[in-house]
Amino acid sequence: MPKKSTNELSMKIIYYKKKLKMTNKILAEKTGLPVGTISRIASGETKEPTLKTLRLIAKAFDCSIDDLQGGGTIEPYYLNQETAEIAQKIYEDKKMRILFDASKHLSPENIDVVIGVVKSIQATKEN
Repeated sequence: MPKKSTNELSMKIIYYKKKLKMTNKILAEKTGLPVGTISRIASGETKEPTLKTLRLIAKAFDCSIDDLQGGGTIEPYYLNQETAEIAQKIYEDKKMRILFDASKHLSPENIDVVIGVVKSIQATKEN
């Protein structure tokens, strides 16, 4: 599997998804692209999507391709890509969404600990 890494495009896609309250699934529906394609671009695995793909994503976000590729500066919600990816998973899980804002300043390792605690509590409540 190719190594994931932070790049400006992936950080901007994460930023716009959060700003517009979109999941990968919603963005895929709006663009007509497969969810896997969206996931690979947002994670940084795909660093140079086609121009057609960029146009579809920019249209869904109501921004320009330049906005996605480096035009202007957007400060991402999370500065660490790994933290951003974990936070996206938390946000998409309705049972764990309460942790979304609380996790903003935590390291990826600390977020994993919190997720483990929450899952443990949930399992106890279900039994």
